[in-house]
Amino acid sequence: MTPTETEVLEIIWKNGGRAPISKIANELGISTGYSHFICEGLERNQIIEPFEGQYKIADLGKEELRRLGRIEEEKKMARLEKPVKKARREKPAYGGSARGGKSSITELSNLSPELIKVLKRQGIRTLEDIAIISVSRLMDMIEDLELKQAADMINEARDKLKKEGKEYLWE
Repeated sequence: MTPTETEVLEIIWKNGGRAPISKIANELGISTGYSHFICEGLERNQIIEPFEGQYKIADLGKEELRRLGRIEEEKKMARLEKPVKKARREKPAYGGSARGGKSSITELSNLSPELIKVLKRQGIRTLEDIAIISVSRLMDMIEDLELKQAADMINEARDKLKKEGKEYLWE
């Protein structure tokens, strides 16, 4: 593993074992595209895996961090963490989901229920997930997805997020 890949694992670990690509990019000081490229390699090697629009550390990733002496044993960590009861949040008026204010892919036009299921199985659940992915990666993830449809999905997600001032995610 490269030092940058190790840093990605450490970022994910210190964020509770899960982190969105934008968080990884910000903490590394690199673009989301390059962060996505690094994460794709880690995913191929089963070090991390997509989870609810984020990346989480897989068992091999935990083993790697332990081997490098970068994390404490999970038992020690579990004792330090206190369960926090989450307050129930109302859905925001602008249409985003209650989860972190992120908009769901269901807000995109012309997506069939089957396509939404496929996207969710691939870990794509929010407009942010669609906005930062490349056209080719999206087409690789979804069999028979045409170039125009992939580009339209990404552009529509970016347009919606731009209205919320979130263009920093892909620029």
